[in-house]
Amino acid sequence: MLQDPQILILDEPMNGLDPAAMREFRMHLVNLAQSGVTILLSSHILSEVEQLATQLVFINQGRIVGVENRRNREFSHAYVRGADAEPLAAWIRGKPIEARAVDGGAWVIPLAAPSAISELIRTLVNAGIDLVEVRPYAENLETEYMDRMAGTGEVARIEGA
Repeated sequence: MLQDPQILILDEPMNGLDPAAMREFRMHLVNLAQSGVTILLSSHILSEVEQLATQLVFINQGRIVGVENRRNREFSHAYVRGADAEPLAAWIRGKPIEARAVDGGAWVIPLAAPSAISELIRTLVNAGIDLVEVRPYAENLETEYMDRMAGTGEVARIEGA
């Protein structure tokens, strides 16, 4: 890194670092990326990957099983928590949507379009539901990783693998 590289390849760079050193190194990598350095990072510490990566390649047994651009990510679901769980649950039960309950009364609700979150909020407020939290929702990287490794099909083969 001392010679101002255009491409930096790192394999498990956070391994063995304490939390303070991890944070400092992460910030250094972000600064490098913002200055135009391309960073190829291989890591099993998915929380670090989630904080750093703008593009992901999922590899399973030498085969690419998924590619994802996280830079301009569009969300197809909303995370919704009401002040009281029951009115929100009753509203959802009365709709032909495939929402699912998550942690303590919150729901993940599909959106018709990524920009439809404002319309969902208006609809819920007009239905008399007091909202505590509404935000775009995406599965965390660990869930995405496990789904990809469960045999979602081969996207491409890496030459020589």
